[in-house]
Amino acid sequence: MTTPSSSGKWWAETPGRVERDDANGGVRVRTFEGRYATSGTLPGGISLQQLPLRGYGYPGSSTGHKLDTVERTMNNQNATQWTAVLTYLPPTTGSWSTSGAAFVDLPRSWSIGGELLQFAETGDWYYVTGTGTNDPILGEVPAFKKIATGRLVMQEVISDISAARARAKARVNTKNNASFEDSSVGDMLYLGFEAEEFTNDDGDKRWRLRHNFLERDIPGKAKNGWEYVLRDDTAQWSYINQSPGSVDPEPIYPSSSFRGIFGAS
Repeated sequence: MTTPSSSGKWWAETPGRVERDDANGGVRVRTFEGRYATSGTLPGGISLQQLPLRGYGYPGSSTGHKLDTVERTMNNQNATQWTAVLTYLPPTTGSWSTSGAAFVDLPRSWSIGGELLQFAETGDWYYVTGTGTNDPILGEVPAFKKIATGRLVMQEVISDISAARARAKARVNTKNNASFEDSSVGDMLYLGFEAEEFTNDDGDKRWRLRHNFLERDIPGKAKNGWEYVLRDDTAQWSYINQSPGSVDPEPIYPSSSFRGIFGAS
């Protein structure tokens, strides 16, 4: 025989109303029906159970959703009949955000934008020609980057903002030295992060970070998306160098390991 919960309520999960996910793998919702007493009509064919407690994980989920809120509503003005709606949040959202979330579980969002760059009339940069005498970039022959770029934002919550700043400073304006989020080596650029401070339910200070990346994949220039500009005089993509005599191109952006940006494992 099923025993009532310590509060005197019996609860049964409502069939067909057990889960709702948003488009970005966010909240999950479960709905229960309950009665106050051992008597009364319960939903047929459903085993009775207690409501889970706040902080419990979503059943059968491997993504770490935690029960965040339980809302109870009286049904049809009947004080002995109630409905409970349970809302579960990912481990990187809301009050359950923690720095212990796995890297694979960090929320991600993508967008596409445009990017434009013009070099100053200084002659300090050169088009690499491969002849040993590179062509200087001058104001009357400007170099523009004209290409759509993909923007990636990854969110994490950390407990040590100083350590996060140190990690970011070591890698800002660098390109990826290994494949990252399905982007080829050298095609992703790290721009840094935005931070928001908050206090979780345990009273601990935390910071929600939004790391910003740009992806640039030029056809035919694999792994060097951030090293080429489009020459207006030749309509060709050209590698940029800092020396008028070098045949071997020198990268504009150094490389680094992007996994070192995050506090998550």
